[in-house]
Amino acid sequence: MLQKQYEKFNQQVMLAHVYLPFIQGGREFTLAAQNSVPGASEKNLAVVGLKIQANFTHAFKQLLIPQNQ
Repeated sequence: MLQKQYEKFNQQVMLAHVYLPFIQGGREFTLAAQNSVPGASEKNLAVVGLKIQANFTHAFKQLLIPQNQ
């Protein structure tokens, strides 16, 4: 039954290990994101990918932009 529920969604998981040796004296971190949208279609693969990209962009801003700005 769980398998049929998953077939109704497009789901993507992304893991990124980032090493920035010249940013703020050197930064290194690992990010993970998981998103899904209803509807198993190729069009929705792009929608899920854009959601993950937005998650990573937000996370990078939080991690790399000083909080006092």
